[in-house]
Amino acid sequence: MKKLIYIFFFFIVVSCKKDKITPPGPDPCIGLQEVSADFVIEEKSASMVVNTTDTETDTAYTKKMIKFTAKEENADYTWYIGSEVLHTKSVERYFDQTHNGQTYPITLVVKKQANVKCHPQDDGYDSIIKTITLVNRNIFNNGVHESVFLAPQPNFEGTYRVKEVNATDSIEFTLDFRYEVNFAYVENITFLSAEDSVFNFKIGSFDWNYRQINIYDPGSILPVNYPQLQSYRPDPFDIKLDNNRKVVINTGIFSFLTLKTTKLTYYGRKIN
Repeated sequence: MKKLIYIFFFFIVVSCKKDKITPPGPDPCIGLQEVSADFVIEEKSASMVVNTTDTETDTAYTKKMIKFTAKEENADYTWYIGSEVLHTKSVERYFDQTHNGQTYPITLVVKKQANVKCHPQDDGYDSIIKTITLVNRNIFNNGVHESVFLAPQPNFEGTYRVKEVNATDSIEFTLDFRYEVNFAYVENITFLSAEDSVFNFKIGSFDWNYRQINIYDPGSILPVNYPQLQSYRPDPFDIKLDNNRKVVINTGIFSFLTLKTTKLTYYGRKIN
């Protein structure tokens, strides 16, 4: 009987000790990658505007500033851009119209003390080559102002099907560019939709990249069948199109009746 009690007590003690085993802590190497020379290419909507729009891209308009930024922090950087050799984390260069239709390789070499505890094979050295293609913005100068709307803009013009995140149905609208001398801005853009009057506004020349349009002060808008004593305006408007024709639109509707802005986000794609 004493032996049975002792054996029973022994299993209880062993079981308690097992329950008190401390689980292993989080892996200290989670999120730590090998040294990388990966970098981001961004087209800037303007070179001397505070609220510039920087759009990640592999294609950009000429007569624009292009920004190259390494992703790796606190490293030694060596850029090879044409005949230039540069050593900063971020580099900006202006490409004038003489670069229309050209594709250029951009090389970055990164050196950094490797974390050999997490990545024993990492030698702390990496290099990568990416390309940037420069295209004509089709700007027409009428002798007074420059306008892009007297020439086709195939990357943005066309029909889109999008859905607002809180809506149940999608809508379609046509994006068309045109020049109208009576507008406050030289460049004008109109979204035409029988179902949604949100997308009607005008833009200025500094709000424009190859894959993105960003409007900070779109002006006023009067939608179809708007209630009396109430008007709306987008506040602001941003449309971004990737190379797979997917589009994201961020805008807002300001009500003078409630003095509040309703933020709207649309997702969809360019269908033709």
